[in-house]
Amino acid sequence: LDALDPEDIAGTAAAGRAELSAVLAAPAYASAHRIHAVGHAHIDSAWLWPVRETARKVARTFANVLELMDQEPGFVFAASSAQHYCWLKQHQPALFERVREKVRAGQFVPAGGMW
Repeated sequence: LDALDPEDIAGTAAAGRAELSAVLAAPAYASAHRIHAVGHAHIDSAWLWPVRETARKVARTFANVLELMDQEPGFVFAASSAQHYCWLKQHQPALFERVREKVRAGQFVPAGGMW
């Protein structure tokens, strides 16, 4: 920060990089970072369609995700709306039970829980 002048970035960036050169040149250890990719679908509960359509979209999305999980056991999906789980349980109880199985298996991750 002492080497870089925010008022003259073009003229001082090289000096800033020089200050950081030793740190930037050091190799990262294999254990330094762990990256996880988790699937997620943003489903608006009542945007420009009727609420009943959202319940159908939730069921279709979750059914597709369950199929992907069956094909690829390492696939993990997170869903964050408690209302979506409620609709699924109410309108598609068999599908809800399949989601519960995947939750127990660690593939389907309920996140948040906002109503």
